[in-house]
Amino acid sequence: MREVDLASNLLSNAVQVVDRADAPSQPSKPKKKMAVLLAFLFGLMGSVGFVLLLQAVDRRIKDPDVLEKRLGLPLFGVIPLSTSDTRAFAAEAFLNLRTSLLYASNHKAKRIWMVTSPSAAEGKSTIAANVAITLTSSGDKVLLVDCDLRKPSLHSFFKKDRQPGLAEYLSAEEESIEGYCAPAGKPGLWLMTAGKTPANPPILLDTDKFRRFLESARTRFEWVILDTPPVLAVTDPLVLAAHVEGILTVVRYRSTPVPLLERLLMEFGRIEKPVDGAILNQFEWARHYYYNSYYYKHYRYYYGKEAPAGFWQKVVRAAGFKKRKAAAAGSVLL
Repeated sequence: MREVDLASNLLSNAVQVVDRADAPSQPSKPKKKMAVLLAFLFGLMGSVGFVLLLQAVDRRIKDPDVLEKRLGLPLFGVIPLSTSDTRAFAAEAFLNLRTSLLYASNHKAKRIWMVTSPSAAEGKSTIAANVAITLTSSGDKVLLVDCDLRKPSLHSFFKKDRQPGLAEYLSAEEESIEGYCAPAGKPGLWLMTAGKTPANPPILLDTDKFRRFLESARTRFEWVILDTPPVLAVTDPLVLAAHVEGILTVVRYRSTPVPLLERLLMEFGRIEKPVDGAILNQFEWARHYYYNSYYYKHYRYYYGKEAPAGFWQKVVRAAGFKKRKAAAAGSVLL
């Protein structure tokens, strides 16, 4: 009887349905909204970190303020990248450069200036030629000398013969510069080409005759502009620095690394010839909000035409909304 009672108790059903289980309307995992939000946050932090890393690694000159605030180098002028839209800006930039040079020379007390750069392809020869052309705008006589005896280029700018030039003059016994320099085709501008490449240019440039040549040129011309080789490539600019009264270095936008420019300043500081100023060449002001907004506002007022396109305008036009005829970029003679 006890076994029967125990079996009956075991077979009894004490389970009650409290609530019926329904199928869920959405899966419990994965949580898509949270995943998308986390992916956006991590992507944003990753992209910002990557940009900051690139900024730390990329030490090229990308801001004009770096020259003055960080390197302590006076900025004489900012030359825009030359296109069909910015040619008027380039002419105005060289006029501003002329004003800076005039005040830095103490109103022509310092007349002999050399134009150099840290490395090749910075645009120093084009800058030197345009500076010389701009200085003649007020009626001054300017002598432009190609002191890059290894790789000269000024004779091709003005379509002149390379020889005879500076190398032949320094090798000759005569003191007169007649026959070695000639009018460059611009009013008031005279050009002395480099001539044939000598065996040892630094020795030829560090002679008494070269000193007498500069002294004679100083009395005959209001300005003497020397186009020199890159400082970090050869020793010629350091030799020429002892004969000049002012030094300008050309820095190319988004090309010249800051360490090379620091090395240039160190080299001139070692011979106790400080650099008077820098010229930022081929500056793309459309990349900078301040310059872009300023020129966009004032371009139409000053020049009576549509302002050059900024970055976002170029993006829209590149997408096909408006076609724009491309212009060759680079530095050209005024």
